[in-house]
Order: sequence, then C-alpha cells, then structure tokens
Amino acid sequence: MVREISARTGFYEVGTHDLLKAKIGDEFEPIEFTITEDMVEKNAFANDDYNPWYFEDSPFGGRITSPTFVSVEEPLSFSTYYASPPGGMLNASMEFEFVNPLKVGKKVRMTGRLVDKYQKRSRDYFVSEYLAVDEDGVEILRIRRTRATPAVVRAVTERTEEQHKMAASVPQGTEPTEEQHKMSTMPIDPTAFRPMKVTASKETEVGFELEPITKKMTLDKMRLFQRWPRSKNIHDDYAAAQKEGLRKPIVQAVQIAEHIGELLIKFFGTGYIGGNISTKIIRMMEVDDEITTKMVVREKVVEGDAIRLILDVSCENQRAERVIVGTASGLVL
Repeated sequence: MVREISARTGFYEVGTHDLLKAKIGDEFEPIEFTITEDMVEKNAFANDDYNPWYFEDSPFGGRITSPTFVSVEEPLSFSTYYASPPGGMLNASMEFEFVNPLKVGKKVRMTGRLVDKYQKRSRDYFVSEYLAVDEDGVEILRIRRTRATPAVVRAVTERTEEQHKMAASVPQGTEPTEEQHKMSTMPIDPTAFRPMKVTASKETEVGFELEPITKKMTLDKMRLFQRWPRSKNIHDDYAAAQKEGLRKPIVQAVQIAEHIGELLIKFFGTGYIGGNISTKIIRMMEVDDEITTKMVVREKVVEGDAIRLILDVSCENQRAERVIVGTASGLVL
C-alpha cells in the first residue's frame, strides 16, 4: 500500500506501532507526493532562500527544488507508522546524499525502514534510512536520520559552567569598515538572491571560509515550513510544545538543513549533485533564535577529473552556542 498525500495541505493519520518496541527492519508505508510550484515557492519563503533555480530555469533543464526539500515529508513516513512516544522526540543527527536534482512537476516516492536502535545516556535512539525516487525511477536523495526520545528540557533551559565559558570565548562581530559606512542607504529587496562572491574552484584552498548566513527562526516561517495547520506539533504550536515539557516551539532540524543546503548549492552550483551533508544536533533551537550557518573547507580530494571539497559545518545561535555540527561536500568539475 502507498500513502499518497498532498504535501501542501494533506492531513495524515498518526502511527499505531509502539516505538519503544520497534524492531530493526520495520518497513514504513511508502508515501508519494507531487512537487508543485506552490510548494517550492512556499519552501523558499519559509527559508529566505531565493535561488533563481527554484523560480525560473536551472542548468538541469527546468525548475528544481532545494537540495534537502523532500526531507520535510520524511517525518510523515516515520510518524504514520510509529505512535509518538511519551516525552516526544528530538533529532540527533541527519545525513543526506544528493544523487540527482528533483524537478518541479515530478511525483516523488519515498520508502524507508528502521535500520538500527540503541540506548545511550537514558535515551532511546532510532535510526531510519530513506530513499526518494521520482516517477521515472530516477534516484534523487538518500536520507539517514537518528531520533532520540524523550526530549530533555534541561538542554534548552540550562547551561553548564563549561558552556558559559565556551560562549564567552567566541569572538564577537567586528565594527563596520569605513567603506561599509559609505554604502548606499537605499533599501534592499529582502527576497533578492545574493550569490556568493567566491564560489568553489579547483584553486580553492583548505581553510577557505564560505560567506555565512544568519536567519531568524520566526514562528510564521516555522509554520510555513511545517505546512501548518496540517499538524500541530512541538515545532509549530505552543500548546503541543508545552505539553511535552518545552517552554515554546523548537526548530525542526531539517529546516536548518535547508540553510546548509542553501550554502552548498550557492558554493558548488551544479556540483552539489554527488555531494552530501552529515550533521549532528547538539542543542535544541527555539522559536525566534537567530541561527548562523558557517562552512570552512577542510580537505581536498581528487576524484578522477573532479575535486571533492570537504567542508566543516557549524551552526550557532545568537548566544554563540553551537547547535549543529558536521560535514558537507561537493564536486568541482
């Protein structure tokens, strides 16, 4: 059986299987949905990512989605199989492998299964893997995601002495230069696409820092990304979050993966295909947090006629606390 949904407004049934009794090998019900222009545009607005490839044409022939776009539907596969456990769940890590671009108008089929589970520090962890293919059978994306239960409120509300010292040691921003002061005061279109000044090349050196991006995670953008009110959960609803012991809604980690994907596609262009993202979530992010995503080239690897650039990824909140860490890569042809 295949569950076909409207990824824009479709409601879905909650799962009935006990997550704490999950078995490795459990296969989730496949889901299918068609990528519409409306979905891609709303996703761009939710993430302040106005790459023209999403709105006009792309080097792949036609409009495409953002690299991690289909992963927003992955929770449907998991949550329509397993019942939500007491205390809720948190994302622990995410991995993405980009195989082919996904074009607007294509139908997507996503299959998934549980591949591992374990206990660590009084939490239960569940690892699932997914494959997304389009209507022609073309493989688009592979996802590996680890969830942990229960959610721990202390991770949001308390900071250890060591964490305070770490935050205090992070250099603060520098004063604007005289040249920046002279820049025009004319208002700038906030939706204008801003390409990177320096993009990936075979001459890119280890240690090169990509231009970072900072985005405020407002409730309206979080709801737009979650396609609220299709469901009300800890990522878009105060009552649902507080029921699980949280102060307020927390940011869905996949939405921050969109920010990482934005930097990846800006830096590598078409070379993001064949690349990947692998991250761990080390701190919860709340509504209204400002998240800055940074990348630094760590390694260069020759692969035939191409060079793979491997980057360190770090996402920080407005208190200079790291919330997501990991790696990403892409190809320079």
